[in-house]
Amino acid sequence: MFTIAEELLLLGLHDKKGNVVARATNTLDFGLAGAFIGELALKERITGDGKKLIVIDTTPVEDPYLDEIFQEIKNSGKERKIKTWVEKLGRRMKHKRKGMTVRMAERGVLKEKKNEFLFAFKWKTYPTQDASYEEEIRKNLAEALESEETPEPRTLILLSLIDACDLVKEVFPKEEAKKNKKKIKKLAKQNPYGKAVNQAVEATHAAVYAAVGAAVAASSSSNSSS
Repeated sequence: MFTIAEELLLLGLHDKKGNVVARATNTLDFGLAGAFIGELALKERITGDGKKLIVIDTTPVEDPYLDEIFQEIKNSGKERKIKTWVEKLGRRMKHKRKGMTVRMAERGVLKEKKNEFLFAFKWKTYPTQDASYEEEIRKNLAEALESEETPEPRTLILLSLIDACDLVKEVFPKEEAKKNKKKIKKLAKQNPYGKAVNQAVEATHAAVYAAVGAAVAASSSSNSSS
């Protein structure tokens, strides 16, 4: 069983190259932050009080990466806006993203590939080794959008973050992407979550969009001044 963040990460990695797909370069880390927060809300550890993130249960969670983030939120000493947490965690997500890819390589889902350029530059990428896991995720998402019933909250959180990270065209066939994007937005507006989860999820989704927009604006500004 993968966390929501791991499923989003699998969808955001290029299957053959093993790095983040180009369209998600500026978005994925903020999406992963949103995925962690959404999952903590589903596990009833946190909730949204208006726009702020509130801890409602201090019991640790089993996944080490999820619990690490939960402990940081729990021990921060003050309540912060969900937007603030998404931005804060997203800017420092690279280390956790690497840890998750290594863990999935250890499970046999990905494989570690060592790269080298001019003998001086060395780096690792994580292409797909066993595509069945990602195929199952994609199948479940497609079935959820084809169904007349509202998807379960966990699936809808993932769909919502796929949209926020601009991954709809990566996850679904080109001819279905536009239609699915509209359906995801429509489903998200129906507020299908329980009250405790709903505020956190809605605010998280909005925060991912805001954080991504700020990152893109900063990148554009930097490029224009160079």
